[in-house]
Amino acid sequence: MTELKEIYAKLNILIDRELGIAQPPLSLMEKTKIPLLQERAHELEQEKKAQETIKREEKSLEMKRRRGRGRYGEQRLAKKVGGVIVGRSKAVKVGDKWIKTDCQKPPDVVTEVFSFESKWLKNVPAMLHKVMSQAVSNAPKDLTPVGVIGDREQHIVYYIMTEHDWLEWHRGVIK
Repeated sequence: MTELKEIYAKLNILIDRELGIAQPPLSLMEKTKIPLLQERAHELEQEKKAQETIKREEKSLEMKRRRGRGRYGEQRLAKKVGGVIVGRSKAVKVGDKWIKTDCQKPPDVVTEVFSFESKWLKNVPAMLHKVMSQAVSNAPKDLTPVGVIGDREQHIVYYIMTEHDWLEWHRGVIK
């Protein structure tokens, strides 16, 4: 039991005895304990509220940082590939072409031929980093390294390239 719960349990017993609901009646010394226990319970409640406030503020700050990383990633991606950040638009104009989007689940950035979903993580998963570093180190000099990750159960395969290589390969398609 936490200290606060123990204090409330003692207070309940003492108050019941003071009101004559429980036996034996309170002594004078026990009557002086009631305000002290109430004061300590109030202090513990204030500490608990302060800790909850600090937690909430830390969580809020972390959420702001996440949103900031997301906005940074979208802006950077749009600039690199010559695309447009979609936001909640029903349609966006890319070049001289209008592209309709689902405003409930829009992509982050679109170009004339690509639709991007951007995720900027604090840390890239170790497995992904391992696959790509191996692909880069094992690739012959004039060939582009590509990491391939497959899911056996869902039969999905992902091809992953470094940003530099991707931009080199799509130089004529984008911008």
